[in-house]
Amino acid sequence: MELKEIQERFDLEKCNDSRIAGKDTCGEYEFCVCCDKEEEYPCANARVRYEQAAVEAPVEETPAPEAEEEKEKIFYRLAVIRPVRAEAETEDVLSSEEENAVVEVAE
Repeated sequence: MELKEIQERFDLEKCNDSRIAGKDTCGEYEFCVCCDKEEEYPCANARVRYEQAAVEAPVEETPAPEAEEEKEKIFYRLAVIRPVRAEAETEDVLSSEEENAVVEVAE
């Protein structure tokens, strides 16, 4: 595909995205870091440079993260409040699961 065709597609995409966002989205795409707005087809050229840089970038191996120590867990006992029904012949009784409900809270 030629640069002109690529640019036309990006222009349509940017127009639609800008309408949805309610603002100009030029400069907000990943490949915009490679943009030179002075070029004839800035988006198309930026995309080509961006993809080329991704292909040429060396792949570095990162070591696996060390296992984190288990974080302290905090447990809370929950109270379940139920409305009292005057017309009920039997009392509402919490099941043992409801009575001992435990919630883990992340800090």
